[in-house]
Amino acid sequence: MYDDLTDPGSFGFADHGGWILVWSGYFLSGIALISSTKKAAVEAPKAAEVKPEVEASPTIWVQRNKRSIPLSVDDIDWLEAQGNYVYAHAAESGGLLRSSLSSLEDRLKSSGFIRVHRSALCHKQRIQAVKRKSCGALVVILHGGAELPVGRRYAADVTALTSA
Repeated sequence: MYDDLTDPGSFGFADHGGWILVWSGYFLSGIALISSTKKAAVEAPKAAEVKPEVEASPTIWVQRNKRSIPLSVDDIDWLEAQGNYVYAHAAESGGLLRSSLSSLEDRLKSSGFIRVHRSALCHKQRIQAVKRKSCGALVVILHGGAELPVGRRYAADVTALTSA
């Protein structure tokens, strides 16, 4: 029965050749897939080691005039809580973003922002002076002329900036 592979009644290539070719194609593509994933797994740590030379300034997206625009974190002078929103005050522009001030504080701490009040964060490099009012309250004066009140809870952190 299996002696003559070209006999139509036998189990040979003539009757089932197409079926054998289809399954061999799946099998060989499976081998190619396995070998390519092993190669990619070996090359992946090499690609992870390459770091960009210049890191871009982080940006946040704010709403202004019914449009979303990117605002560089380096351009922001201070952030003000306004209910469920935060207003970003920048030298030339600003805008609203839907976020909490505490979550922005966690994100922007490494960018040089400090909490000065329960409703305000400011960029450390924008602080021009720290002044005590006649009533005893501390005020941070920014380069743009804005005066931000300093909460009692955050007064120690702000005065530590002036002594450092």
